[in-house]
Amino acid sequence: MSTQECASRKRKLPSCSSSKHQEQQPDMRKVFAPVQSKSQSHSSDWTKLLAKCETEYGMKMPDDFAQLWRLCQHEQPQNPRAALKESLGVVLVGPFDILAGASVSNPLLHYRYYYDPPEVWTVLVSASDANVHYSYFRDDPGRPPAFLVSNDCAKGCVLKYAADNLLELVHALALQALAETTDHIRQQRLQSLAQRIAQSAAEGGVRVECRKAGLKARKRASRGSTFHGLGVVVPVENDVGYRDQHETDAKLKLLMDNVARHADHREKMLAAFAPLHEQVTFVQFANDESDFGMGLELGLDFFLHGAPCFHKTAGKLLPVAYNFLHRPLYARVIEAHLGCRQRRDPKSILHLR
Repeated sequence: MSTQECASRKRKLPSCSSSKHQEQQPDMRKVFAPVQSKSQSHSSDWTKLLAKCETEYGMKMPDDFAQLWRLCQHEQPQNPRAALKESLGVVLVGPFDILAGASVSNPLLHYRYYYDPPEVWTVLVSASDANVHYSYFRDDPGRPPAFLVSNDCAKGCVLKYAADNLLELVHALALQALAETTDHIRQQRLQSLAQRIAQSAAEGGVRVECRKAGLKARKRASRGSTFHGLGVVVPVENDVGYRDQHETDAKLKLLMDNVARHADHREKMLAAFAPLHEQVTFVQFANDESDFGMGLELGLDFFLHGAPCFHKTAGKLLPVAYNFLHRPLYARVIEAHLGCRQRRDPKSILHLR
């Protein structure tokens, strides 16, 4: 073979630096990149959803909130919000909707019922009664909830203590359902569910037998009473921060009922409102001396009475009180609520989405 033929054959041999060969080489950055496990991916998604929930609601969620969601995810992965519907007759709503990936147009009004003051944030609803709901009760959006309350808005504004935390609440509902059933199979299922709830609570460091510790602690700090029965909690230092109303709750309600009866007759309504106007004047004096709790209490009573003729007065007293108390989120809540508060059927819920 000639020297020229050898050179020609050499030129036809593929070069190790050819573009075709380069394309077949694996990207070493991808080969050695850390692989995200399913559990890591799930944890990342959960963290983002929780952060989104807290951002949209403007407050930090307590540990029992996350713990109940994890339990319900385990019970019914495809639809955690309905995990307790068949067994306990309740559905997870409110901030849980964001964890489920749903779009919530206005968290301030999402599952806010007719008589719900800004301190109330609904997290569970009855599956059989549209008016019954369970809510966190927070005196201050910057602090953890004091406890959970229940309300049947078809019966009025009274808030009843339900539990110190969500795990304690659903555990109590499971035990109540267990005591009420005679069906052997259902008894076994409820007993098993109660045990899983207790186990989940223990794993998350949440107690299911608090013995009203939250309620007792708040009673020691609360002032007055208010129509919902829980009073108000405001900072008081050297006897400055709160002063008593000049009328009892019973007397205030009689005065308000009298005004509401004449709501269709302006002159009679204004005449009936005169004694209440005096109470509003007392609040102005109290605000001048930094006793902001008085305005909060009276404003809540006007709101909780429920008559539309008091919306304007509540709308003046409450935002001022909340802003003085450094609770601006609640000022926005009451303004938004009063802006669209109506009695309808169901008369309770303002916005479902």
